[in-house]
Amino acid sequence: MVCKKNRDLLDYYIDLTKPLPIALQKKAEQCKNHGITLRPFNRWQAKQELMWWVALFMETFQDHWGYVPTREEEVLSRFGIKQMRWFIDPKLFLIAEYQANPIAYIWAMPEYNQLFKRFKGRLGLFEIVSFFWKQRTITEGKLYLIGITKKWRNQYLASYLNYAVLSEMQKRGFTGAVCGWLDEQNIGAHHTIALTNPSVYKRYRIYEKHI
Repeated sequence: MVCKKNRDLLDYYIDLTKPLPIALQKKAEQCKNHGITLRPFNRWQAKQELMWWVALFMETFQDHWGYVPTREEEVLSRFGIKQMRWFIDPKLFLIAEYQANPIAYIWAMPEYNQLFKRFKGRLGLFEIVSFFWKQRTITEGKLYLIGITKKWRNQYLASYLNYAVLSEMQKRGFTGAVCGWLDEQNIGAHHTIALTNPSVYKRYRIYEKHI
C-alpha cells in the first residue's frame, strides 16, 4: 500500500536582531488596555499553578489533530509535569490573567539544545555544572506551547504573549527564536505567528498508510 501525505508541521524562525513589528506591539497594547495582565509562572506554588494549567492545557488541545482524551490525573503523572518547576524559565512561561483569573499562557524556553549538543550524550557532574554556568551563552529561544481559553480566543491574546516573551528574549541578547510545530491546517496559529514576521525554518511531513 502507498503512503500518502497527511499534513505538514512547520517550524518558524523569528529574527530577534530586528525590532519587533509595530503591528505585533499594537495587538499587545490592545490587550493590556483591556485590563489583561501578564505574570510569570510561580514555581514555588507549582501545585496550585498546575491545578488550572493542566485543565487549560487539555481544553486547548482537545480540538487539535492527534489529541487523545485522557484524565487530568494521568497528565499530571506523565511528561515530567510535576517536576516542571525545576526546568521552566519563569520569565518565559507567562500567564495572562483577567481579574486575577488565568485565561491563557505561553511556554517558551532558551534553546538548551545548544548546550546539550556539546555534551555529546554525556550528563555527568561536569556537564551539569557546565549547563548552569554556560546558560548565558545561549543565543536563541524556542516557543513551545500556547493556550487560550475558548472564551478569550480571537482577541489578540496570542500576540500579546508572543510579544512579551520575544521582548524578554531580546533583552537577553538572543538573536532569534524558533516557533513550532504548527499544524499547516491550524490557520489561526499561522495568522498569529505571521505578525512576528517569521520565515519557515523547517517542515516536517507526516505520512499515513491504511493497513
